[in-house]
Amino acid sequence: MGRSKTCGVLFFEEKGRLLLKDLLQEIGFQVKAPRPEGFEAKSWVDVNLIIVESSLARRFGPQLSDLKQRALMQFSFLPIIVAISNSESPAPWLSSYFDDVLALPIDKTLLASRIRFWLRLQEEIAGHFRELVERSHLGFYRTTPDGRILYANPAIIKMLGFSSFEELAKRDLEKEGFEPSYPRSFFKEIIEKENQIIGLESIWLKKDGSRIWVRESARAVRDETGKILYYEGTVEDITERVKTEEAYLTVVEKSLQGMAILQEGRIVFANPALERISGYSREELLALSPAQVLEVVHPEDRAMVLENIQKRLRGEEAPSSYIFRFIHKNGETRWVRVSASRIDFRGQPAILVFYLDVTEEKRLNERLEAIQELGKKLALIYSYQEIAETIITGAKSLLGLEDVGLYLLDSSQKKLVLAGHSPETPPGPKSFPLNARKGIVPLVA
Repeated sequence: MGRSKTCGVLFFEEKGRLLLKDLLQEIGFQVKAPRPEGFEAKSWVDVNLIIVESSLARRFGPQLSDLKQRALMQFSFLPIIVAISNSESPAPWLSSYFDDVLALPIDKTLLASRIRFWLRLQEEIAGHFRELVERSHLGFYRTTPDGRILYANPAIIKMLGFSSFEELAKRDLEKEGFEPSYPRSFFKEIIEKENQIIGLESIWLKKDGSRIWVRESARAVRDETGKILYYEGTVEDITERVKTEEAYLTVVEKSLQGMAILQEGRIVFANPALERISGYSREELLALSPAQVLEVVHPEDRAMVLENIQKRLRGEEAPSSYIFRFIHKNGETRWVRVSASRIDFRGQPAILVFYLDVTEEKRLNERLEAIQELGKKLALIYSYQEIAETIITGAKSLLGLEDVGLYLLDSSQKKLVLAGHSPETPPGPKSFPLNARKGIVPLVA
């Protein structure tokens, strides 16, 4: 390991610099040890480890940081050891990007041990990291702000339909990117402002022009001055997942049940059936704020609905199906039965809800209950007049009528006789002969 590795030495005092150079060569390393005024970072890209005096570490901090970043771009690791006096504290150096400290004067045995440790760690980290990236099914890339592709692993090369990295790297991303669904300036604007992008889902173009869906995360790697050196990101092909979602949503579009996906309090998906149930168009539903979504729920049911949503998002037990009232766009109060479950939608937690309008069912049940109550009342009444009044009152309530009359058949007199009426004064005669040729009797018969 020793003779193939190069150590860089930055010492201000010439005597100390030459002594350290000789010591390193004696141990078996190649050495670069220029005078401070002759140091150029660009000529040190092949250096495997740097030993720098503390005063020069401060002076050349940005250049040393840049060298570490360049090593990372090559999936490597550049150890930098700071030589300090006995009066200096190691804490400031170890809390920054420097890796180790050695107290002056440097002990030969300790120096050799430390250097071999860092170079061995360098090989292990670089080897494992590169192997991980090269074998990953995720795409890894590094690109520059001016559109150059610095690195792409085999997964992303295959994903985009290229035969080699060299072929892929010919593309200028500023002129010919992969993202037809948004301009590269959009990507750069977000990452410049937030320093990262997480879970951006978009369409990319392959070499042959076909489209794939990807989920991308990236970060900006900057130098000491804050200038972006390159973007480093991962890309996952989610085409099959999106196709499955689209197929599912196509089925949902034809469903007779209303369906919505709620995310962060908003409706992010609604099918045509929900439009018919609610009276709102899909565009109106998607435009509702979280507060407006709750306002659609009947005031007396809002607390219950909100509590069920919050429990479900927290992973707590909540009713999978329940009934509540909502306000139709026309102002009418209607009833729905919902079935809900927690899902992940576009990588974020959401609630999938199915709606079934049960307003008519609810009204029918209410009428059946009213009829049962009417029957119970009639069973307890023995007065002819009370029975008539109870039936008339019940008919008005159940049928929603204002003018109700109760006629009984008098078979001995062969006529219909008025038993009761609401209002009290009937608009017509109090009896009808059964042999009438026109009027209500032939109509009923």
